[in-house]
Amino acid sequence: MPKMDFEVISPARAAQYAEKAVNYRRQTSQHVDKLAQMMRRGEWDEDNAVEPIAFNQQGELIEGKHRMLAVVKAGVPIGFWVVRGVPKKVENIIDTGKMRRAEDVFRRLYGMPDPKVSVGASNLLWHFEHGTLRTANGTRTDVLNLQRVYESNPEIEDSIRYGRKLYGVYRGSAAAYVFLHYVLSRIDKQAADEFISQLALATEIELGDSNAILALRRSMLGGDFKDVSASVKVGLWKAFHAWNRWRDGLPLRAARADHSVYPK
Repeated sequence: MPKMDFEVISPARAAQYAEKAVNYRRQTSQHVDKLAQMMRRGEWDEDNAVEPIAFNQQGELIEGKHRMLAVVKAGVPIGFWVVRGVPKKVENIIDTGKMRRAEDVFRRLYGMPDPKVSVGASNLLWHFEHGTLRTANGTRTDVLNLQRVYESNPEIEDSIRYGRKLYGVYRGSAAAYVFLHYVLSRIDKQAADEFISQLALATEIELGDSNAILALRRSMLGGDFKDVSASVKVGLWKAFHAWNRWRDGLPLRAARADHSVYPK
């Protein structure tokens, strides 16, 4: 179990603690400067001290690096509550001073150098599974939900290369492309691979004039996936419509965004 004690931390000890900090989120020098000024002026009161710094079970500092650097810069000892032995699964919910970004959590927990697409695709999948995709409009669920979705759907990483294929042709929202392939692959992996590959690579002559994939391509070139919000409002629903028509072997002149249509 984690243990918490109150410590008066000297600048030298703060420097040692800061060296144990993991690369959880980007360091902000302006934030360190602001905290250091408060400490020098004696404005670091009991309300500030209530928010703990935290170490995980490996002895790494997971919360409080900015404050430790501020103690070093201020050159004065400061009292803090210190939590030790935080389990890995709850590292992301310990947050003080600044909001923890989902990208920072994914970078730390899963070793992702650039987790933006995985976070975005996981967010769309969460809304899809909870029936709120139509009204999401780019809003993000909390970090714990994103973590649960990602860990419950590890194959979503396999969809990234297909998302990249579409991004290379259409630009727009890579996260939406990854989500699209993953949702379709849960229905039929082989068909989903073929659908996305044709959408990315096949020519109009190869597809034929009334092909559902061609209809979707034309709408995508018009900007239906220009960002996550547009994807949720229009692009994904047109893609679901085109997928269903393609799977049924039916022609399609123009894909439509019908929010009652889900992929089958």
